[in-house]
Amino acid sequence: MIRYRVPTEPWPPITMLTRRLLLILALAWGLQGVALSQEMRIHVIDVDQGLAVLVEGPGGINVLFDGGNPGDGSGIVRPYLQSQGISTLHYGVASHWHSDHMGGLDEVFNAGFKPTIQAYDRGDYQRPTYSEITQYLNSVANPSNLRATPPLGLAVWLGNNAEMEFVALNGDWVGGSADPGQSAQFENSSSIVCVVRFGDFELYIGGDCTGGGNSTVNVESGIGAYIGQIEAVISGHHGSNTSSNGTFVGATSPSLVLHSAGQANPYGHPTKTVTNRWNTIGYSRVQWCTSDGDTGNGSGGYISAGGHILITTDGNSFTVSRNGGTESVRFACFEQAGTTPSVGDLAITEVLVDPSVSDAYGEWFEVLNIATGELDLGGLKVESGNDWYKLASRLLLAPGERLVLGVDGKDYRNGDVFLAHGAPWETFTLANGDGSLTLSEPSGAVLETVTWGSSGFPVSTGVSAERINPFTAPDATNFSDADAAWSGGDLGSPWAAGSQETDECPTPISYCISSANSVGAGAIMGYGGSVDINANDLVLTSNFGTPNQYGIFFYGSDQAGAPFGDGFRCVGGQLFRFTPIQMDASGLATFPVDLSSPPQPTGQVLADSTWNFQFWYRDPPGGPAGYNLSDGLSITFCDSDPGGGGGGEPQPGDLVITEFLAAPSYSNDPNGEWIEIFNITTADIDMEGWAIRDNLLDYHAIDNGGAGVIVPAWDYIVLGRSQDQGQNGGVDVDYAYNFFTLDTSSDAIIIQDGQGTEIDRVDYATPFFPIAPGRSTSLDWGIVDWQLNDNPSYWCLSESAIGGGNTDTGTPGEHNDMCP
Repeated sequence: MIRYRVPTEPWPPITMLTRRLLLILALAWGLQGVALSQEMRIHVIDVDQGLAVLVEGPGGINVLFDGGNPGDGSGIVRPYLQSQGISTLHYGVASHWHSDHMGGLDEVFNAGFKPTIQAYDRGDYQRPTYSEITQYLNSVANPSNLRATPPLGLAVWLGNNAEMEFVALNGDWVGGSADPGQSAQFENSSSIVCVVRFGDFELYIGGDCTGGGNSTVNVESGIGAYIGQIEAVISGHHGSNTSSNGTFVGATSPSLVLHSAGQANPYGHPTKTVTNRWNTIGYSRVQWCTSDGDTGNGSGGYISAGGHILITTDGNSFTVSRNGGTESVRFACFEQAGTTPSVGDLAITEVLVDPSVSDAYGEWFEVLNIATGELDLGGLKVESGNDWYKLASRLLLAPGERLVLGVDGKDYRNGDVFLAHGAPWETFTLANGDGSLTLSEPSGAVLETVTWGSSGFPVSTGVSAERINPFTAPDATNFSDADAAWSGGDLGSPWAAGSQETDECPTPISYCISSANSVGAGAIMGYGGSVDINANDLVLTSNFGTPNQYGIFFYGSDQAGAPFGDGFRCVGGQLFRFTPIQMDASGLATFPVDLSSPPQPTGQVLADSTWNFQFWYRDPPGGPAGYNLSDGLSITFCDSDPGGGGGGEPQPGDLVITEFLAAPSYSNDPNGEWIEIFNITTADIDMEGWAIRDNLLDYHAIDNGGAGVIVPAWDYIVLGRSQDQGQNGGVDVDYAYNFFTLDTSSDAIIIQDGQGTEIDRVDYATPFFPIAPGRSTSLDWGIVDWQLNDNPSYWCLSESAIGGGNTDTGTPGEHNDMCP
């Protein structure tokens, strides 16, 4: 029997040797056959007023932490596991003996999901005796060693250097203890608490663990001191005042806080006190809740996800998304360095100053990353009049990506707009008269300011102001009233470009200096054609160089000004070089650029991206180095047809076959077969009316009933025999074909358009091409070319596990592994 300890007898942490022994035991229990992945997924399952969390480790090890209320196991949790392709649970955890946490576990366990290794609970000391507990105990009674109480510090192996550590139970934590018998809520204070770790990512799951509020004992503060800052927290006790004390909030200081609370629950969860504690003006954090929570307790500022919440992480960054929408938000782990925005990197593209619903709920604004690289918004200061807050969350924003931030995230009262982040509650507002919105980077430098009223754009009730050109100054003439309604009834386009937004680019800008050469003042960059990626007619020029000498145009994402040779290198970051050319007799160099075929995939030019160009050339008599450089030319590219389709008919090589699984092991062949195709162009390509075939009789006409089969620009599509993830191994297949199968020894994959023109083909045969059961055949990510993919030496067997329980390897819909 495990009893709580008095404060003078803290349990010591488990030793590293013990952890290794436990890992050896786990391997002996059959885990050595589990394939490793590069991703962990954590699901906060919406069980209304309760808790159920599924952890999918990167090694294929699955843990169910709590199972919700009685009835939730059969009605919600088990169907959700099945929908995610989960067929096995390896561990179960009942955090404590309250039915809103463990009441559904027996229903899950008795329906084919009994843990194969261990079912943990806090033990029998002062265990209640109601029927749900008896049902749970019966569900884990066989085999006799299935049920166990974890020792403090036990780290359960989840594969690929991931673990789940038990850091507290029965009032004890690693390094200290409190007496739950002195708590007004004995059972809550006795909760099992775990920390899930993968790489630099850490998540806290605490059941109903208490922090001293409402006359409970303070267990949280000791836990916070032990675990320190972490990336994400699932709040204790559904966001009750009993938990999330100030010391714990300060110690853990996460980027993301999640609350699992019932819609319109009568308990006040999550409370205004707790949500305000997590989200202050000096440390504003992203908070999501599975529902609106208590709709009458005066709280706000957090985001209602309206259902299940999913965290996905590779150990360096993590993404939170919801099952009820397409929006997602990504964060950096605290140990990872990020790029702070500079002036010109971040644009305020839309502002709703005066919503038709209450200003207290419905105000929001949208930002867009117009830089060429990813931006880290941690430390960003948001200011309007005397109101301000600073982001403590390490929000990441990819090039061309938008985020919507606002006042309140409860969509039933904010005009039905989904926010990435809500401001500290009742501390931030946008004035309806004259006002402004300013973004500043952490050191205080102003990134951008927009104004409205007498000195800026006009304010219209229920109508957002949309930016026309994100790349030019945010003055009044660069905003217009929105003219399209979203589901809330107001006019605007949150998370998307406005109807009048244009990708018209600023004129290319010369920068840096050109050093004198042997024939004059130095070479000067210029251009011909346009900077429209849809037209793809850009010609780079360099004039006043050395006649008849050779040189190279090159480009990169950053600007520089460092001495190099007899001149200055004006381009920084990763450099991409075009083929050498010869200047003419006047010293002019010209180079037509094919924007659809960059020197390397990471140098792809996309709409709204900015790249810096320069010319290196030989000049033997010009100085000691014998070579020099032009000045620099900064170009922001546009797309005159952002919807795609304006670039003419697809040409051979526009789509490239990059990966295929011919011999699935996890699922039945051919249901588990799939083919991955990559669009190397800057426009979407519709494959409807096309065909896939081999050299013999297999043939499938691609038909989606006129809805289109779109391969997005510079992105993937996955074709497969089945879209049913229960049959295909959990693979996200975009389009299912029939009358076409992949032979495991030799075959052909041929993609042809509606006129019968071959766009790409791969003829494979063993032993030249690598084919193996349960492993996809993968084109080296550095070789995305329709001709080079004919060469078997550029293909290899994939290494990364598909995940989600599927032990086959492959990266369908994602960048391939680099071949050895």
